[in-house]
Amino acid sequence: MVFVCWLISFLVYYPGSLSIDSFYTLRQAMGITPLTDYHPVVYTLLIRLFVKLGMLVGGPTVGVAVFSLAQMFFCAFTVGYGTAWLCRRRPHPAVPVIAVLWFALSPMFADFSFTLWKDVPFAAAVLLYTLYTWDVVESRGEKLQSFKGAAGYVLVSFLMGIFRHNGYYVLILSTVVLLVCFRKKLRRTLPALLCGALLVPLVLNAFYACGVKKGPFSESLSIPVQQIARTVKLNGTITPEQQESLERLFDVEKLQGYDPFLADPAKNSLNREYLNAHKGEFFRLWFSLLPGNFGEYCRAYLMQTYGYWNWEPKTIPVGGIANAARELGVTKVNWLFQWTGVDLSGFLQQTMDFPSTGTIVWILLAGALLLLYRKNYRTLLAYLPAAGVWLTILVATPLYCSMRYVLALPYVLPFLLFLSLFGESGASSFKEEPSA
Repeated sequence: MVFVCWLISFLVYYPGSLSIDSFYTLRQAMGITPLTDYHPVVYTLLIRLFVKLGMLVGGPTVGVAVFSLAQMFFCAFTVGYGTAWLCRRRPHPAVPVIAVLWFALSPMFADFSFTLWKDVPFAAAVLLYTLYTWDVVESRGEKLQSFKGAAGYVLVSFLMGIFRHNGYYVLILSTVVLLVCFRKKLRRTLPALLCGALLVPLVLNAFYACGVKKGPFSESLSIPVQQIARTVKLNGTITPEQQESLERLFDVEKLQGYDPFLADPAKNSLNREYLNAHKGEFFRLWFSLLPGNFGEYCRAYLMQTYGYWNWEPKTIPVGGIANAARELGVTKVNWLFQWTGVDLSGFLQQTMDFPSTGTIVWILLAGALLLLYRKNYRTLLAYLPAAGVWLTILVATPLYCSMRYVLALPYVLPFLLFLSLFGESGASSFKEEPSA
């Protein structure tokens, strides 16, 4: 049902939705520019595989359509897996129906499902990891003791860790917590947990050995760069020595273009070659400016992360193709209109609005607080991947508000709320069985 509902939107926006970021990824996938891990290499290679398959029977437009359909299927599969996961717990019949409708009737989920963004399969992978890990926790580690269970855990761990760079940090956080929880069963659980955590860097290092270049270091500095830029823009407290360091690391004049909600102007003022050779100097400068400009540092941070904790800002998906993508021969066709004469594009755009990222965060927080109130501490472990996604975005978001960066949160929302409302009501703590 979910895939069929999404297919209607796909026919309106055929062959899929592409932003500027999609364009850069597609250029790498088509071999026009060299591979880098600025966008996850595995995701780019998957695009390359499906685009080339599509181009065997058509041009670039067909190639993009084939990949879009493959990504849609993966996302719909994860929703189906989640629905089956709910049904195994024998809830009220309305519960899985509500979960399916949450995904099927929202044009936002539909549009994201065929947008060429790494965030989309990452969100689906976080859902798989969340549900599978909860099964592991619920079984007190027994699920990891069979080959099938361990292999499943390693697979979902790999998917979450490989589709976005912050996904690996979420995986490490979850692995550490699980190791602590299963410390009396390490002999049985350690192999699967370590394999899940180690497979991602092993694969990435293999890519680097094959000549794939790492993405720019500056892309991980959005928050500190914004804090420095705001200090310069507002004539904060800067010593002569700090000014000299600023002029080595930045084009100070360009820092005047500081945008409190977007890090790109400030990052574009960096002297990237000098930064790559003097990373320590950058962090010394950032730290030394902190005491005299603490207030502006705080304001810069709150503005840069505004949309991830405030319920007001809203963003909508792409719903089309960036002009740059047309340079690659990718063109939009509204097949639904051509076949039926009915144009749903205006309706879909009007209904594509969605609760803000901050609203989703507050709803999840309410679910977690409900578990705390009930002293159901073990079930809180199910919230760990979602919390990791949110916290890592708060550390390095390049944009003050974008649903794509935390798309995993609306994906896991109905399932986590189910656990909060109907989960282990009698489990007051994580009690392990004696080790064998």
